[in-house]
Amino acid sequence: MITNAITLAQNEHTVYFLLTSYLDVRNGHADSGLPARVKRLPIAGKPDVEERLRALSDAGGAHGSPMMVEVGAVLRAASERIASLELTSHADGATSDGASTLQGCPTRQTACRAHLNSDKRLHT
Repeated sequence: MITNAITLAQNEHTVYFLLTSYLDVRNGHADSGLPARVKRLPIAGKPDVEERLRALSDAGGAHGSPMMVEVGAVLRAASERIASLELTSHADGATSDGASTLQGCPTRQTACRAHLNSDKRLHT
């Protein structure tokens, strides 16, 4: 359920809000077996989410308790959604001065437009 909400989040703020809320609930489970660096708050951006995934993997998350597997799926969904939203913002041409351009796009402009269009179709 939480992975679906994260996957459908319309912006990074919502992803971080959902992930923070989820981890806050997990912090209430003393017997979760999750490494402290996976549960700690606050979340400090995408690199922090990816570090938490690595920490969980190092702790045997893929083959650990059902809760560790669930937390791994939630962290992975958050990381993937943040990456998708970042790519979309590049494709939208959002710049700090409000100009519209595709020059900041990490891939060819045509590929960015195609990704943006396919992303929008997924959410309509």
